Amino acid sequence: MTHHFTVATLVCSACADAVTRAVRSHDPQAQVTVNLETKAVAIESRLSEARLRQAIEDCGHELTNSSAGL
Repeated sequence: MTHHFTVATLVCSACADAVTRAVRSHDPQAQVTVNLETKAVAIESRLSEARLRQAIEDCGHELTNSSAGL
């Protein structure tokens, strides 16, 4: 399933790398796409939205929006 998040604190490539590492620490097969300009993160993962949200927040980033879709 693909999950879409808006990450308010996503401002640089180091932030994008931190989010990607956080997600992949829980699901090494996850596909993470980050758009720094729009602060959007799309994650294709077997993990639940809640688990992905927690992983992103645990690495110090603030989510402002999320949605899941196919």
